[in-house]
Parts: sequence; structure tokens; C-alpha cells
Amino acid sequence: MTSKNEIKGLLGQVKQAALALKDQISLLDDKIDTLHARRSFILSAPLSKDDYMRAIRTSIKAKAGFFEKSLRNALTKEFKVTYPVMQVADRHPINIPFLDAGLTGRPYELSDRGFYYYYEDAIMSGVERALVDEQWPVDAMPADDRKTELAAIDAQIEKLTLERDSLADDLVSCGVTE
Repeated sequence: MTSKNEIKGLLGQVKQAALALKDQISLLDDKIDTLHARRSFILSAPLSKDDYMRAIRTSIKAKAGFFEKSLRNALTKEFKVTYPVMQVADRHPINIPFLDAGLTGRPYELSDRGFYYYYEDAIMSGVERALVDEQWPVDAMPADDRKTELAAIDAQIEKLTLERDSLADDLVSCGVTE
């Protein structure tokens, strides 16, 4: 039979083990919090100038893309140029909606998407001129570096979280819930 003193000793050991597990959990929580803070910093750090300009061009292309599809449709389906139409184009201009691609119903007004489509390079040139003398932030981070570091951080967070949760499960399985 186990004596009262032996039971107290065992309970003391369980308490010490629980405190040690809680300390380990706390350390893991601190590491996870630090990684989340670094992750937030990486996400909010300024873009490199090249990435910034690439994002601007991508946005312009996205706006122009819908127009291009509509214009292609107008040129190949709705206003298809045939040989007879070509023969009289100098006397009877073809009513192709080059400026609005049939999107606005006002074929002689340039739509905003048409503007992005036709003037992409001019817009980019204007953006570059506007930023030519701009000092770029020293903590700007290239997207490729950012992507690599975020993947590494996410892997670390996942690993530490699994370890932390395992320790917490160990505590609960021993009856410690606080």
C-alpha cells in the first residue's frame, strides 16, 4: 500500500511536471507570437519598386483584358468585315465600335477600359515619370523574398503549434485544465 507521504510526493511531482509543461507551452506561445509578428511585418512591408510597377501594370492589363475580349468579339462576330464591305470601306466607313467595343452603346466615346487597353504603355510611362524622383523605402521587400520567407514562417508556426497543442493535450490528459 502507498503511504500518504508517498502520495504527496507523487502529487508534488505531478504538479512540478504540470508547471514544466505550462512553461514549455508559454515559451512556444511566445515563439509563435514572434513569428506572427514577423509575418505581419513581411505582409505590410513596402513593395520593391519593381514589384510596385509590376502590380500597376497587372492592374492596367486586368482592366484592359475585358475590353480586349469585347473588341475581339465585335471584330470577329458582330462587325465581321467581309470582302464586299472592304471594297466600299472608303465610301461607307465600317461602323466598328473601336472605342467602346460595344460596352457602352456610345461607339464614338472611349470607354475607361478602352483607354487602359489602347494606352497601357502611355499610362505606365506616366506612372514611371511620377515616381522617378521618389525615394523608395529602404525596407522595401521583393515579392520573391517575401514569398519564400512567409512559407518558412508558416511552416515554423505550424510545427510549433502542433508541438504546443500536443503539450496542452498532455496536460489535459493528466487532469490539469487551468
